[in-house]
Amino acid sequence: MFYIRTDANSIIGSGHVMRCIAIANSLKKVGVESVFITADRESKKIIMPYGYSIICLDSVWNQLEYEIDILSELIVKNNIDKILIDTYYVTENYLMSLRQHSKVIYIDDLNKFIYPVDVLINYNIYAESLELKKCYNNTKTKLLLGCEYAPLREEFRGRLLPNREKVINVLISTGGTDTYNFAGKFMEYIIRNNKFRDIVFHIIVGSFNQNEDMLNHLAEMNRNIILHYNVTRMSDLMLECDAALSAGGSTLYELCACGIPTISYVFADNQLQVVNEFSRQNIIYYAGDIRDNPDICLESIEKRLEDFIKSKNLRKSLSIKMRTLVDGFGADRITQQI
Repeated sequence: MFYIRTDANSIIGSGHVMRCIAIANSLKKVGVESVFITADRESKKIIMPYGYSIICLDSVWNQLEYEIDILSELIVKNNIDKILIDTYYVTENYLMSLRQHSKVIYIDDLNKFIYPVDVLINYNIYAESLELKKCYNNTKTKLLLGCEYAPLREEFRGRLLPNREKVINVLISTGGTDTYNFAGKFMEYIIRNNKFRDIVFHIIVGSFNQNEDMLNHLAEMNRNIILHYNVTRMSDLMLECDAALSAGGSTLYELCACGIPTISYVFADNQLQVVNEFSRQNIIYYAGDIRDNPDICLESIEKRLEDFIKSKNLRKSLSIKMRTLVDGFGADRITQQI
C-alpha cells in the first residue's frame, strides 16, 4: 500500500490532487494500491470517482504543523514505509518529523528551502535552472527534475492534434476555482468588442468554480459558448480544440502533451516562474497577470489568438515544440524511481 498526503479545495484548486492521482494510477498498473490522506473532506468529490480510499485527518489544510502528531501516529499504526506529500504548506519541521517514521517523497514547485526528504520531484520547465543538484549535493535526497517527470494521467500519452486549417474551437481552462473569474471576463470582453463570433469557446467549469451562475447566463445568451462540467477525459476535449487559453499550472503540461497551441495567464504568484519560462522558450505565450490589469491581459490574449487564427504554420510549430517537451510518461518514470 502506498500513501499520499494532499488536498484540494476552493482556494487552492484541484491541481495537487490530480497530479497525485496520475501517480496513483501508474502505481496501480504495477500492482500497488494507493490511499489518499487529506486534511478535510473537500477533496472527496475529486478523489472518490477514481476509486481510491481516503483517510481524513480532520486537520487544517494550510497549517500542517498541527497535524504532525496525528499523521505520525497514522504512519506508525499502518506501518507506512513511504509517503508522497504534495502541498505547498510543508515546513522543515513537518518533513523532518515525518521522516523519522517513513521515507518522504515531496512534489515541489516553490523551492522555498532545502527540503529534508528522500525524494524530491520538481517536474517544471524551469527546474534545471534552479541548480538543485548543487543545492542537494551534500544530502541523500534523490532528485527527479524536469518535464520528463511531469505526472500526467495515461490519457495524455500518444495524443496528436490534427493540424486543422482553421481555428474553430478554443478551450478555456481556468483551474478548479477561477478565483478572478477569467472565463467570465474574457467572454464579456469579446462579446462587448464583437470579436471571435465564429469561434466556439469550450469553458471547463472546475469543481470549485464560484462563477457558475454568470457562466450559465453567458452560455444561454451566446450559442458559441459551451460549458463543460465534470470532464472525465480531458485529453479528448483538448484535442477537439485548435487552441487554448489556460492559467499557469499543471494544465500547461497536459496541453503540451496534446500539442494544443496555448496562451497562458496567471492569477497566483506560484504560476509566474512557469509561464515566464514557457514564454522565454517561445513554447507557450504569456498574456499577463489577471490580478494586475485585467483589460491589458485580455487585450494581449485577443492579439495572440488573432495570430493563431491567421497562421496555421505558427500553430504547427508551437504544437511540435510542446509535444517534444512533454511525452506523458512522467508518472511512470516517477513510479520506477519510488
